[in-house]
Amino acid sequence: MGPMINFIGDYSTLVLRNASNILTPSLKYLTPVFENAGDVLQYAFPTIVGLADLYPDLRQGNYYEAAKKATIICTLILIQNRGGLFLKNIFLKPRPNFPDQLDSFPSGHMMIAAQCATRVFLAYSGLAPRSLAVVIAATIGLGRYLPGRHDVVDLCGGAVLGAGLGVLWNYFLSPKI
Repeated sequence: MGPMINFIGDYSTLVLRNASNILTPSLKYLTPVFENAGDVLQYAFPTIVGLADLYPDLRQGNYYEAAKKATIICTLILIQNRGGLFLKNIFLKPRPNFPDQLDSFPSGHMMIAAQCATRVFLAYSGLAPRSLAVVIAATIGLGRYLPGRHDVVDLCGGAVLGAGLGVLWNYFLSPKI
């Protein structure tokens, strides 16, 4: 990992941790809430978004089309998962509060959150679904940042990679004109 990325990650973690010292008593109790919610939402979010994509075809009895879409969705999620592990093994960046664990960059939780949020933003109009997608993605990100599993660089890297996969999700599942 390059020294500049390490510096940015260390500096951002230092600044945000010191800025949050005012809220330390609250964070003591909120951290496990966000961490547990993020762990659950990393599985629930792609399930809900994927089922929302399949629902119209299933309702109309287009099971073959639904199966094709489900295959695409599962493939993209598998690419996210395996690709994230591949990158973690290349960068070997230590986790902020767990320096013995060299699998911090990119954040896999943030990758799946951004992948799903991007799909929601591109596929659905309206403030409600988009706002909910942002809240869920932020909850997942906070659930990794607050306990020190990731720093800002890990989360941003995961978000950028996940957004790219979300664009692919939208490309393959949206109707072609």
